[in-house]
Amino acid sequence: MVVSNKLSANWWWFDSQNKSMTRHSPWLLSTLAELDEKTESMLKLIEQEADSFAKRAEMYYMKRPELITIVEDLYRSHRALALHYDQATRFELDSSTRLLTQHQTSHSITDVDKSYDSFSDSIHDQDFNESETDDHQIWYEESSSETNRDELVNLREEIDRLKEENKIQKKMLVEKDEEKREAIRQLSLCVDSIKQENLNFKKRYVKDHSKMQMKSSSIFSRVFWEMMFYE
Repeated sequence: MVVSNKLSANWWWFDSQNKSMTRHSPWLLSTLAELDEKTESMLKLIEQEADSFAKRAEMYYMKRPELITIVEDLYRSHRALALHYDQATRFELDSSTRLLTQHQTSHSITDVDKSYDSFSDSIHDQDFNESETDDHQIWYEESSSETNRDELVNLREEIDRLKEENKIQKKMLVEKDEEKREAIRQLSLCVDSIKQENLNFKKRYVKDHSKMQMKSSSIFSRVFWEMMFYE
């Protein structure tokens, strides 16, 4: 039952592990694998159980440096992913702009060539071979433009895919940060509870000690007076 509750509490992490990542780059796969490893380590630290408040406090102080190190690693991985995505997006947008410019330039050149050919036909008689050559050139330019359009569509699809992937990764990191903050809050509450318990124990000890001293003093006085009376 405990294992089932842990699995349901960490559904976001187990769900991300089950997704297919075969189409992504080796760098991204390596970075995500490192994130999974750090996440698993943090979850193990958070989910460790203890028999008492004192044991939990001891675990908190012992594991606190390790938790801080894992948080630092998560921050570096998140920053690296964001920078890498920004660079990839800039590159894809620049490539798309260049292809679009080439596509527009190609159309402009084709229109000028057609106008020139029409004007030349009205002035000069061209033989069959020259006409066939011009037709072949126009066909080649149109085919090249079609190829550029296909490449542009593919680049836009890749950009959309990267944006969606980045959105998912950001959401995962936000959820992990939320889990981390909740774990730290619970540990802090545990420490505060232990401190209060120790304070109550000290107060009770002082009170009981005072009572014992008063009782001892009373017994001593009674014995003293009995001895005096006996004599």
